[in-house]
Amino acid sequence: KVRDCLARLAPMQVDRMETSLQRGRVILKRNAAPEKDQRIIELFAETGAICRFEEKAAKSAQPLPGAGKTRSIQTEMVCPKCNRTQLLATECSHCGLIVGKFKKQIQPVPAPQMPFKSPSESPQTRPRPWAMRKAKYGPSIEKAWTWLKGNPLGNARLQQWSNRLADALFRCVVVFMVALILEIGLLYMAKIVWYVYTATQVGQVYLAKFGGEANSIQHLMQSNPVRVGWQAGITVLIICVLVAIAGQWLHLVRFFYLPFGFLGHTVLWVLPLTAFSAWLLYQVGLTNHIGVSGVVTLLPTFLLLPSCMHLGQTLVPDMGTVIRAARGTTGGLAERFSLLKHSIKKWWDNASRS
Repeated sequence: KVRDCLARLAPMQVDRMETSLQRGRVILKRNAAPEKDQRIIELFAETGAICRFEEKAAKSAQPLPGAGKTRSIQTEMVCPKCNRTQLLATECSHCGLIVGKFKKQIQPVPAPQMPFKSPSESPQTRPRPWAMRKAKYGPSIEKAWTWLKGNPLGNARLQQWSNRLADALFRCVVVFMVALILEIGLLYMAKIVWYVYTATQVGQVYLAKFGGEANSIQHLMQSNPVRVGWQAGITVLIICVLVAIAGQWLHLVRFFYLPFGFLGHTVLWVLPLTAFSAWLLYQVGLTNHIGVSGVVTLLPTFLLLPSCMHLGQTLVPDMGTVIRAARGTTGGLAERFSLLKHSIKKWWDNASRS
């Protein structure tokens, strides 16, 4: 009879409600109204089951023995599994969950205590400028590189340019090493010759008459030849590379280097670069006389200038080539610019006449 009654109330939930009724007291409907749900009482009364309306139990406050404070006694609970409100019990009347065991299983694990770090010790979370530039321009560069590699003509030209650039760099490095070795060897030989020369009578006369120059040479001879040769060589190399790139871009190499021979190269390029390198070494305190610095930088300039000029011609194009390439790229826009210029001129003439 109870099953038939449940089938009339909730046909889709007969089995679940019957199982719940077998466990004991069960809440059939919350917030029921006596005037609307009286039919439920009558149906269960026909089966002999006890069904009645009850008000929601509230928390009652009872005084604690021996104290003036009150404590609230909880008479209801919410099942952590099915979220149903019911009377306080150790087991859920709906799903059969044992509340005590469930709470022990889900006890939170205490988080490990991390040592406190001051703001000065905390790592920098701000992205680096190089990472920002890479994220911004990296995809475009990669796309252009992929297109260039996929283009047969562009790929062939790129390979040719990279091969020429690698050869020029290798040549420049080899000449620099040779110039460095020769510079260090000459400084060691000059050191020996200077000490032998100053021990003779002629050397003593030179020291007596030309004390300033002799002190400058003595200061250079007392320095480490390896350090002096390296500093002079690397300074000359940087200056020659920068001058070669600038001369190639400004067409100076085409008009003032390639048409001339050894004498022209010496007058127009080697001597000015030697003087500038000597002035830089004098400023950094490598020598205390600019003439001595010029003698030190003369050999590296002679040896490094041709290889640096070749590297500059391979590394960058001249300004005219870049302009011609830009005009060819924007050739389709030339007509539009001409029309815009003509329209602006026509408007200006009409405005002037009016």
